[in-house]
Amino acid sequence: MRILHVTNFNLKKAGNVFYDVPRKLNNGFIRNGHAVFEFSDRDIARTATIFGSRKFGHLPCNNHLIEICTNFRPELIVLGHADMIWPVTLRRIREMLVDVKIIQWNVDALFNVDNIDRMMSKAEEIDATFVTTAGDVLQQFAVGRNIVSYMPNPVDASLEIHRNFARDDLENDLVYCVGSSAAGRVYDGINADVNEMGRRLIEALPQVKFDFRGMLAQPGAWGAVFQDVMGNARMGLNLNRQKGDYLYASDRMAQIMGNGLLTLTDDEAGFEDIYRADELVFYGDFADLIEKIRFFKEHDGERRRIAEAGWRKAHGEYSETIVTQYMIEVAFGLEKSRDYAWPTKIYREVQDK
Repeated sequence: MRILHVTNFNLKKAGNVFYDVPRKLNNGFIRNGHAVFEFSDRDIARTATIFGSRKFGHLPCNNHLIEICTNFRPELIVLGHADMIWPVTLRRIREMLVDVKIIQWNVDALFNVDNIDRMMSKAEEIDATFVTTAGDVLQQFAVGRNIVSYMPNPVDASLEIHRNFARDDLENDLVYCVGSSAAGRVYDGINADVNEMGRRLIEALPQVKFDFRGMLAQPGAWGAVFQDVMGNARMGLNLNRQKGDYLYASDRMAQIMGNGLLTLTDDEAGFEDIYRADELVFYGDFADLIEKIRFFKEHDGERRRIAEAGWRKAHGEYSETIVTQYMIEVAFGLEKSRDYAWPTKIYREVQDK
C-alpha cells in the first residue's frame, strides 16, 4: 500500500529528535511492507517562501501536498499534528482520490485545550483518529465518518537500543529528562516547579546518583546524547505535567521502558490495566516515590527483574510494527490480526434516535 505520512519530521532540528514518534511510526509502516512517502509539513511551509516563515508558507505547503497526491496517489494518508494542512485541502484530495483513507494520530495530552482544538479542526475530514489517551473522553472526537481509538506510544528496537537490566557498568541510579523546566509538574496534589522536585529528591536520597537533564541548570539531552543518557542509568522517572488522564504518558515512558530501565510512573493514570506490577513500578504520592527509589537502589536484583519484564512487554506488545498494524486495521475496518494488549474500543458518532 502507498502511504503518505504528513507530520513534522523536524528537519530544522538537524537530527536532534531522530527517535521521536513520527520516525517510529514511519519505521512501522515501512517494516509492515508499505511504501511510505514523507511530507514534513512545517519544514515545507518554512522553506516555501523567501522569508523562511511558516506563517507565509501555508498556501504553498497545501498546494504542494495536493501535487504530491496527484503524483503518488496514496491509498492512505496519515496526519500527525499536521497543523499546516487545511481541511479544505483534505476535501480537494478526496475529490481526486475517492477511495483514499485519511487518518490522524496525536500524542499530546488532552489537558491541553489547544490540542483538543487541533484535532477537532480536521475531525470531519478524517476517517480515523488515534490518541495516546484512552477512555470515553475520546467520544468527543467521533464526528461524521471519523472513528476514534487509543494508541500506545510505540517502542522501536532500532531506536531504543539498550538493555540496561543486563548491564553492570551503569553510572547513574535514576534519570529524569524534561524538555523545559519552565513548565511545572504535578505531585503531592500541587503544580510545582520541576527544579524544586529535583532538589527534594536529592535532599531525601543523598545515596542516589541522579542524572537530571533540562533542569537544575543542567542542559537538556537531545540526539545521540539522549540515547547515551538512556543507556547509562538503572531507573527512569515518568512524571507527566498533570496526573490522571487514563493511559496517558509522554513518549518518554516508552523510551525508558524500551531501553530496559526500571520505570517508575504514578498510579493515577491506570497503567496497571496494561502492565503488571512486576513489569512497571507504580508510586502514589511523593513520599512513596522516594521510598520506591530507595528500595530499588538497595535491591538491584529486583530492579533488574522488573526492568527486564517491562522491556520484554514493551517490545513484545507495543512495538512500532504492532501499533501501525493496528492503525491500518482500524482505518480499513479489517479483522484484527492479534489480541492487542491495550483498550481497542472504537468510538463512533452517536446517532440521535
